[in-house]
Amino acid sequence: MTVKLPAHGSKRGSVWNDGVHEGVKRLEIIHDDEWVCGVRIEYIDKNGKAEWGLIHGQQTRHGYSDHSIKQAIEFPSPCSDFLTSIHGYTEYSSIKSLTFETISGRTYGPYGDQEGKGTKFSIPLRAAKIVGFHGRSDEHSLNAIGVYVQPITKSMRQLHLQLQPQPEPEPEPEPEPQPQPEECFSLGEYGLEDGEY
Repeated sequence: MTVKLPAHGSKRGSVWNDGVHEGVKRLEIIHDDEWVCGVRIEYIDKNGKAEWGLIHGQQTRHGYSDHSIKQAIEFPSPCSDFLTSIHGYTEYSSIKSLTFETISGRTYGPYGDQEGKGTKFSIPLRAAKIVGFHGRSDEHSLNAIGVYVQPITKSMRQLHLQLQPQPEPEPEPEPEPQPQPEECFSLGEYGLEDGEY
């Protein structure tokens, strides 16, 4: 079952919709110090093939390429790590910042504004993974962003755990030295019986 969660942001710009896929392989976020200019997502289809979606927004903010930064987030495979949460801020009619989280606890971002200005939004998911994006954009910026999600099944969780790097076993502690029994002390033939002086 796939659920479409509503987009956060403004009604400005044109609607875009990447649809539903098997998983997310890579994200490209184009931003400057104040805004998110655009995003592009590479998805994995049901046959395991990777395919890029379109750029939503602009590769440069207001056309100034020297003020824009392109950040790439790559996931090893849709089985080893799932994109599960998005947080960010909006202001006026655009997305100011974006932060992404995975089921493994990895955090990417924030991209764009670093000071947390604007209206905060959050899409926290505990038992579902993100399998697609939708939203609104214009020729200068990303105006809104939303997601498609699917439940994370028990078998997905088991496979995810199996693919995680296993920690090296800790060396066994050395045994503590045991106290040695006291040696018996005897005076031999010169010893006295109890009560003798």
